[in-house]
Order: sequence, then structure tokens, then C-alpha cells
Amino acid sequence: AVHSFILDVDDGIIRQHFSEAELDEIDCIPGPQLPELSEEITGFLNKFAGKTSLKEIRKLIKEMIVREIQSGSLKDANLEAWFNCHVWSVVFDQAFGDVDVISV
Repeated sequence: AVHSFILDVDDGIIRQHFSEAELDEIDCIPGPQLPELSEEITGFLNKFAGKTSLKEIRKLIKEMIVREIQSGSLKDANLEAWFNCHVWSVVFDQAFGDVDVISV
């Protein structure tokens, strides 16, 4: 199995387990390159542009998931990115509850 770790090299407990050279190496290694977003994901995210209230965001998400259910596309063999855009966003929205302000 492959695991990713995020280490705070300024944390005293973490510093106890590494030499200074190792801490410098950990600190200086660049993070992974982020891939370019597909047009599908970019289009999905752009639908949220200008939305300033949780009510507007929820309305947009509910409209999207209803279209997916009605079209039957939830039964298709879809890639992970499709589920991220079309399904998990709805699940994530449920976590907001009745939050008055969202800051990203």
C-alpha cells in the first residue's frame, strides 16, 4: 500500500524523529504537480461562480442531482472525476447544514 504523509517540520515532536538534513530535505521537496482540470470539471466549477449564499449553492446542486437521476446517468459506468462532479458535491453539500457563512 502507498501512503501520503504531511509532516509539519516545525513541530517539535516531528523534529525529534529526523536529522536536520532530513528535515531540510522534507521541507525543500516540492509538492506534487497538480493536473490540469478537465473541461467537464472546469465547467462544473464555473456554475458556482458568483454564487454568494448557501441557498444559491444548494439550489444549484439540487438542480444538478435531479437532472442526473432523471437522465439515468448514475447507472452508467462513469470515471471517478464524473462522480466527484456529479455525486460527491451533493454529499459534501449536506455537510454544510445551516451554515450562514462559508469561507474557502
